[in-house]
Amino acid sequence: MNSPMDKDRHHQAQQYALKALKCYGTAASAHLHDLDDLAENPGAKDYIRKAAHSAATAIRKAVRLAEDSALHRCSRCGKLAFFGYQIPPASASNSESATH
Repeated sequence: MNSPMDKDRHHQAQQYALKALKCYGTAASAHLHDLDDLAENPGAKDYIRKAAHSAATAIRKAVRLAEDSALHRCSRCGKLAFFGYQIPPASASNSESATH
């Protein structure tokens, strides 16, 4: 399968492919290792290395946001938590909102 990291005679096409890869977010996380390698490759054109670095940064941010927004269960009590905060039961939140 061809990827944006493949050596291409048309460097501008490779640059645009790398820019497009940023839009795939977490779905492109499997390419992070290749993007890091390309960003550090002294044989690659400077603008290709910058595009690879930018894509890797954007994908890592998307992965971090997806992980942060995931619901987790507390290992002690088993309640759902979001960003480290417990989620109140639906009945408690309804009664609280009625009193405020």
